[in-house]
Amino acid sequence: MAKIPEVAAYTDLTRSLVSGGLRLMHQGKVRDTYALSDPTFLLQVATDRISCYDIILPSLIPRKGAVLTAMTVFWLTKILGSYRNHLVAYGPQVDPYLPSQLRGHADLHSRGLVVKKLQMLPVECVVRGYLTGSGWKDYKKTGKVCGHKLPDGLHDGSKLPEPIFTPATKAQSGHDENISAFDVRREYGYVFERTSLEVYALCAKWAISRGVIVADTKLEFGVRCEIADEVVTPDSSRFWDRSAWQASSEHEKSPTGMDKQYVRDYLTFIKTPFGCSFDKLDPENPEHLDWVSNSVSLPEGVVAQTSVIYQAAVERIMDEPLENFQIGHMGLAF
Repeated sequence: MAKIPEVAAYTDLTRSLVSGGLRLMHQGKVRDTYALSDPTFLLQVATDRISCYDIILPSLIPRKGAVLTAMTVFWLTKILGSYRNHLVAYGPQVDPYLPSQLRGHADLHSRGLVVKKLQMLPVECVVRGYLTGSGWKDYKKTGKVCGHKLPDGLHDGSKLPEPIFTPATKAQSGHDENISAFDVRREYGYVFERTSLEVYALCAKWAISRGVIVADTKLEFGVRCEIADEVVTPDSSRFWDRSAWQASSEHEKSPTGMDKQYVRDYLTFIKTPFGCSFDKLDPENPEHLDWVSNSVSLPEGVVAQTSVIYQAAVERIMDEPLENFQIGHMGLAF
């Protein structure tokens, strides 16, 4: 499990939930999971933590957890309602599942979801509509991405002839690794590939109508093909402004992202004491992680701009201010 710097691990909300009677089962890179009295359900809380290159930073991005939660609720309830998923309750609807002393908690309503407890597929289901990131690196080496032979002459940011399914291992520690789509088909059949491509197509079609390109996204599923975890958020996807992509394509480059690429780009300028760049740090090396925890807090300007980027991305896609969606659709009261 990824190491969480103390400043990012225990917030006022975390303490209040634990002191209010909930058992903290697991802390991931972004989400905290709590046990509920009914063992068939869980409470998932999206925090303001941010991770890059599988390392959690000792900084919190204001409102980030609320943005991720709203985006997931948007897709599952407005666009993907015909697909099985893990969502049970959001906003004030979570209260009946909580101890009485925790009900009516505004911050929890904005970032907490009650979800079904699922047996999870041990594969990250990644769909790429555009060539960038690790897919671009693999293409430069082999002309392939996860077993898909791609046309010659593509560049970073190229739109692919059609979206491709490019799964990855779900590493408990260290970096996820791309694997062959054939391996997933052989082990699990075509259902996860087919559903992933369908979900991507629906979300990408909606987003492009709002001027946003979903370049790629990572999806997670229960073993019965229930959509789970976060859904097409700035943490799990690359979002590009369509006009920016068109301009960058003329120079055979990918555009600046409307996602956490902004933080990744900042980290490329940090000099580590280990003779490597930040993206080459080992998430399993305690020395590397201790250095990050003690030395790599993001500057206030980077934190503030990241918060702005996340909120702007989801508001473009939802086509309304975040607060309007939270009040009008999620039932929040500020």
